[in-house]
Amino acid sequence: MKTVLRLLFSTAILLSICSITQASEAEVRAEYDRIVARIKDQEYNVRHILVEHRSQAEAALSRIKSGESFGSVARDVSKDPVSTPQGGELGWNSPVGFPPEFSEAMVRLVPKGLVAEPVKSPYGWHVIEVTSSRKIQHPPFEKVKDEIAKRLKQKKESASVVQAKLSDEELDAMQLLILGPKDNQYQQCLDSSMEILEGLVALAHAPESEVVNMLTKKEMSASQREMREEQARMWKERRAPHKLANYQYQWCVKQGIVLGELGDRCFSVAMVPATISLLKTAANKPKEYALEIAKKTWGHQISENWLHQIVDDVYAAETAEKKQVIFRQVFVNCLVTNNKN
Repeated sequence: MKTVLRLLFSTAILLSICSITQASEAEVRAEYDRIVARIKDQEYNVRHILVEHRSQAEAALSRIKSGESFGSVARDVSKDPVSTPQGGELGWNSPVGFPPEFSEAMVRLVPKGLVAEPVKSPYGWHVIEVTSSRKIQHPPFEKVKDEIAKRLKQKKESASVVQAKLSDEELDAMQLLILGPKDNQYQQCLDSSMEILEGLVALAHAPESEVVNMLTKKEMSASQREMREEQARMWKERRAPHKLANYQYQWCVKQGIVLGELGDRCFSVAMVPATISLLKTAANKPKEYALEIAKKTWGHQISENWLHQIVDDVYAAETAEKKQVIFRQVFVNCLVTNNKN
């Protein structure tokens, strides 16, 4: 019990570090310049067709070049469950929102155009068309400097609280809380963060406005709205579902161990069952297809045996509750494994 109480209330030490976490003007300016450089100064109204094999992409491209509309071909053959109903439309996007292979091909099409040949990415083969492009008007430094300073302060506080590894007792307590049979704050916060992770994976290539709307449209408390608006800002800077999920988890728990980069890493691992779950339910894909996508996307980072097991577990899960258990186990196992590295 003492270990659990210490885990739940350990952030009292935040009070002692606030005085050393203020960001200087130079730090704020450097962060602003970094964000602007990452987002670049151009965005693209882009659409795509995603298929499994190059020959399928070449056939789709040939149909478009022969006069069929891009939208009708996309609705007919594309395997992207998000953009296919919209004729492959992804809306206005910055290059940072896509895999490098996709971004590089997209940028070469400025001001507009259709790729000459299909493009390979970890997700499959793409036919890409840029219908228009435009300059991004970045907000002036003076308008956003206070918000950037606030974010830098939060990052420093997190780094000051916990950069050391968790103790064995703390890991045992987290496993008890998250994997235990009773609802508690840690378990509820993890489940809600996994829900937002799955939603963001589903919208990975959706227009930015659609994601922001998903995050902020519901009625919510003032503190939750502030959290959601920060998530929306994070998404605009970098489409990283795991980072938004970790941010939400830390906000939700409020007290306890600050996981920092360890949380980022483990929510990133949790994207595996989240993606497989979407392929099973939203896209209605067979298990063999989901395993192939998992191996193409994560095979260079994660063992094939583990991917096999996760695919089997997700496809065997008959209820939302059983799926939640899989997500919890993946997250906790990641904490335990990576805390030792």
